[in-house]
Amino acid sequence: MKLLFLILISLFIQGCDQPANEIKEANLHKHIKILASDEFEGRSPGSQGGEKTKLYLKNEFQKMGLPPNKR
Repeated sequence: MKLLFLILISLFIQGCDQPANEIKEANLHKHIKILASDEFEGRSPGSQGGEKTKLYLKNEFQKMGLPPNKR
């Protein structure tokens, strides 16, 4: 019984090793570089750059499986 308990505990601990959606520094830098590029035209609300930013973030959130904002 102790052996079964130890096996189950070790499997549980092994499964909790790393979070499923880990933030990686390289990905963060990639997104910052994209959003700070001239293509997004300053990202001011209501501007073309702001709309591009909104679409970019919406697409990236969808890729992560986040539900869309209802507003």
